[in-house]
Amino acid sequence: MRRGRNRFASKRILWILSIAFFILILIFLLIWQTELVRKSPTTNPRTEDAISPQDENYLFNAKVSVFTKSDGKETFTVDYQGKRLRSNYSDEKFFDDKSNGNVVVDYTIVKQKGGVDVVYRISNPTQSPQRVPDLKIDGILNTNKQIENPEYYQAKNSAGFQSMELTSGRINFIDSYYPSNYYSPVVVMRDKSFTAGSALQYPYLDYKQNVRTTISMNNNTNSPRYKTWSHRYRDFNDASSFQDGANAMIQPGQQLRYVITLRFSEPKNWIFTLYPYKKYFDNLYGKDSGNVKNRNLIPIRGMQIGDGFLVNENNPRGYRGIHGSDGRIDLKGWGPLTDWFIQDTKDLGYKRVLIWLPSGAYDNESNNFPPQFMSNWLPNVINTEGNLTKYIENEIELGFWWGNSNKIPVPNIWEPDTLVKSDYENQDHKRFLATELVLARKRNAKFIGLDKFTQMPVYQRILWLEDMKRIIPGAEFGHESPGPDSIHRKMPNIGAPSAFGNVPGVDLLTWYLNPSATIYILGDGEYGNVDFLKNMSKWGYTPIPKDTRLSVNDFTMSLIECNDGIDQRGDGRVDYYDCGCLAGSEVETGDARCLNN
Repeated sequence: MRRGRNRFASKRILWILSIAFFILILIFLLIWQTELVRKSPTTNPRTEDAISPQDENYLFNAKVSVFTKSDGKETFTVDYQGKRLRSNYSDEKFFDDKSNGNVVVDYTIVKQKGGVDVVYRISNPTQSPQRVPDLKIDGILNTNKQIENPEYYQAKNSAGFQSMELTSGRINFIDSYYPSNYYSPVVVMRDKSFTAGSALQYPYLDYKQNVRTTISMNNNTNSPRYKTWSHRYRDFNDASSFQDGANAMIQPGQQLRYVITLRFSEPKNWIFTLYPYKKYFDNLYGKDSGNVKNRNLIPIRGMQIGDGFLVNENNPRGYRGIHGSDGRIDLKGWGPLTDWFIQDTKDLGYKRVLIWLPSGAYDNESNNFPPQFMSNWLPNVINTEGNLTKYIENEIELGFWWGNSNKIPVPNIWEPDTLVKSDYENQDHKRFLATELVLARKRNAKFIGLDKFTQMPVYQRILWLEDMKRIIPGAEFGHESPGPDSIHRKMPNIGAPSAFGNVPGVDLLTWYLNPSATIYILGDGEYGNVDFLKNMSKWGYTPIPKDTRLSVNDFTMSLIECNDGIDQRGDGRVDYYDCGCLAGSEVETGDARCLNN
């Protein structure tokens, strides 16, 4: 009996050992496979911080000293390799009160790698609304000499760094409101020695406040801070207006929280001074996929078929005589123009088209382009709209440009007296806008360019965008006069260099915050040339050549290695995490000397 039990116990032990051995084999295979993947050069698009070094490694390993002055207030200094980058002064301020002392402002300075965070808690103990104070950091020691090449970053229209002409006597730079007219609430200045970059963290959708971002030089000869720099976040106002609204107020008993992050780096590493803002932005609005392949890089052929200056009694909508007289769709209908445009577009290699002024132009030029881009069509135009289905039949994506897309005609007729800014809370306004979109959906529009989309407050634009997507499921919308970071997370931007200025290179801030987001660039006028569009194509923008017959093959180029989302060298430093790319190369070099490990 005992021998039988021993035999059973031995079998049980053998069975357990076999299972354990099998599990060990599985674990070994899993580790081996993981190690192979880790060591193998990757050609996959970068996703977030998957294989890249921590962004903080590109900041200075600076000596940051936070201490309390004799007046009981905190301050700080920053030094790097024997050079002072930020100093404290007797007349420095971290805020400017706007409430005659009624608001209580507490701030704490928190030491961080490469700089500090200044955390503000602002409360209103009174029984009446009070103005929000200006927030700032004084005493930044970037150069005040023109010879040392001072530059500030213009976070607007992909403009990049701008030279600071100090000899002109100018002391304030940027001076733009976020989010109504500026991509991000950031201030970046660099010279030959270092970059100082700051950002303001606050929950815009909760506070509904615009803020003016400014970098200023102190020009008071009696101040200890004479010719030093201040990063300022000021003139907070009510976001219900574009940028000229009433002062932003803190309500009785309310407490608001803001954070200014300030970091220092080498000049070429400037983008990483904004790493704290990137983390905050992702937490606030959700993480971007990080996949460059999610950008829509397929070029669009643009065609404007009307002009206000052509309006007369024989051409009441100002249609252009494109391809002979085929553009006169008021006389010939859509048929001849559509047939020619589709065939010509296919011959040139395009898969997408965008048509301006399908309803024609107003005689009153000051109101152009008409917001009735889909309604009020003339009889011969609407009676021949069935021709628009030919785009689908020929596998071409059809798009329309929505003129003054955030304005309402008053009265709602062709040739209105005026156009007023739309209000998301106004049901009549929403009804007008929604009617235009329903007609666009009926006509198989797959892309809609939103002209002057800035005329609605940003928080309303975000809500309205979600409505638009529900009305035309699957359609893509583009924000002209480029929208801020929060909207760009949700829809493409459209830049127009002929209106807003040249695009000198890769928009690194945009693609640092929103790497998968698309930026369309209108190639019209002097910017409709091959060389410009080639640069746009290789830098990751999507060209829209307008009113030209350029072939897609004339300007389409592969993305430069520094902006393609691929780890070309298998070293984990993708695109602008490669020091060569940061230094201006278009290819990854494997250089790691810009890291401060």
